[in-house]
Amino acid sequence: MNLILSMLIGVGLSAACGFRVFIPLLVMSISALTGNLELASDFQWIGSDSALYVFTIATILEMIAYYIPQVESFLSSISTTVTAIAGTIVMSSFVVDVSPLLQWSLAIIAGGGTSTVVQASRNKIKNVIRLRDVASNNFNLLSVEVLTAVLLSSLLIISPVLTLFLIAIIILILFKKFIFNVSIKFIRF
Repeated sequence: MNLILSMLIGVGLSAACGFRVFIPLLVMSISALTGNLELASDFQWIGSDSALYVFTIATILEMIAYYIPQVESFLSSISTTVTAIAGTIVMSSFVVDVSPLLQWSLAIIAGGGTSTVVQASRNKIKNVIRLRDVASNNFNLLSVEVLTAVLLSSLLIISPVLTLFLIAIIILILFKKFIFNVSIKFIRF
């Protein structure tokens, strides 16, 4: 059961990487330093003081950079690769007591895949909003992305079972709404 819970937390934090790459890593670093998070032995470096400083600076720079349109455009162009790498690292740091083949397979597929799907969905939503309102202010959308990454990462560390339950409910609601809208559109034709 502990392995399954660890994997679910890893997937959840990988999803948070899809919103902002460094926020989940910063939350993990803080949690590991305070003793609230146990990482796989090969990933103990995430809980070091050096990693905390690097993740803090990277998080601040990432948040500031997204508010500058030209830099945000560049970051969006490289974000798929960086997000997949971050999701893979996050997931692999939670998979313990399994063979390296299984650890890295899960990390790449579940961690990298989840973070990439969330990041791609985020980009599609952002593009739809921009198409609807060319003059829209990205400040609110970018702030929601940061807040989502912070809340998701923090809640997964504080109360993983409750957070995963809430995520499942949200996904079911969105799925039901999506299926319902598709079926109504299909009936109209």
